[in-house]
Amino acid sequence: MSLALIATAIGYYIYLLKIGVVQHAFHAIQDFGLWGVVIGICVQMTVNVFPVPGEFTTLLLMEIYGPALGGVYSWIGGVLGAIGAYYLAKWLSNPFASTLKKFAFTKILERYLSEQEALGLLMARFVPFLPYHMINYAAGILKANVRKFIWTTMIGLLPYHIAVSGMYAGVRHGSWTAGVIGFIVFIALIGISRVMKKRKPAI
Repeated sequence: MSLALIATAIGYYIYLLKIGVVQHAFHAIQDFGLWGVVIGICVQMTVNVFPVPGEFTTLLLMEIYGPALGGVYSWIGGVLGAIGAYYLAKWLSNPFASTLKKFAFTKILERYLSEQEALGLLMARFVPFLPYHMINYAAGILKANVRKFIWTTMIGLLPYHIAVSGMYAGVRHGSWTAGVIGFIVFIALIGISRVMKKRKPAI
């Protein structure tokens, strides 16, 4: 999660709205019905498999389908993308396992997993120095239990999507209640990240 990336994505998106570039594309996607939803989720999944920021895709989904449904579709794509990244890293790591396990992000997650696998995977989602994509790759490299990886990813991604959906509803649609809820969740995430930073495991 990156506040700078979110702010940049929102600013660029507002610019695109003002010049009228994206409206036609939005209507075309909505006309696809269910297939449009599937395409949107697949795009979000793809950017989450590879080390590409997914904030802009999240905002596009919320604009097309609304803050609530767009947030849900983004969350689904994020979870599926994490699973895809897990298996990709697991597959690619086999010939280079010993080398990849020397990376800093792999050592950090390995330390969390050694304490308690499921709790470690969940806690890692809130560590500010361990990016989202790196957690997925490291879990695949370390061959973490896939079921635990999936359910901790589903829970771990929820607060972020609730926060972004709420703030987006407040800014874009004037829903102050949703905006305040999103802001509170966002501040809570920052607080949790700071706590996790203080208990950073030794590498």
